[in-house]
Amino acid sequence: MDSPSPPQSQPDLPPLRPPPSPARMAVINTLLAIAQALLIAYFGWALKDRLDSALKERQTSVQERLATVQALEKMSGLLTEINKESIKDEERERIVLQVAMYGSDAIYPLFVMAVSKNAYSPSTAIPGLRLLALQHRMEVCALLLEAPTIPKLVNAIREVAVQDLTKELKCQLPQATR
Repeated sequence: MDSPSPPQSQPDLPPLRPPPSPARMAVINTLLAIAQALLIAYFGWALKDRLDSALKERQTSVQERLATVQALEKMSGLLTEINKESIKDEERERIVLQVAMYGSDAIYPLFVMAVSKNAYSPSTAIPGLRLLALQHRMEVCALLLEAPTIPKLVNAIREVAVQDLTKELKCQLPQATR
């Protein structure tokens, strides 16, 4: 049979603390209010810096786009001037080099000048493409290599100048990857 177990005693409870004094509660509330204000100030300061940074980045982006649009407008003006019949060949060649200074945006217009039928010499746009190939060789070579594959793109008179530039730049078809 089961033996009777001794009666279990209740654990001793700690004595209740007296409530804090009103002065102590005022100090605690003041410290909590100060901590809360400091925390809000810190997060406000951190967010302000992030917002300032984001606004500066956005402003820079807008300025870059505006500069690009303005540059393209200027390049468009130069391309229009190139095609004027009254312009001398030396001036046209100078303008071609100015157009080439617009970087990758000038590759396609100069390529079209080099391959299409127009009133000026077949070699007029070649120095501009040569200059562009210094920094954008892959893009220039890709267009030069594609030219013969597109029917009626390259004018027969200009084909030799395009082929010579392709050889000069040592453009090659990309190797097939396995």
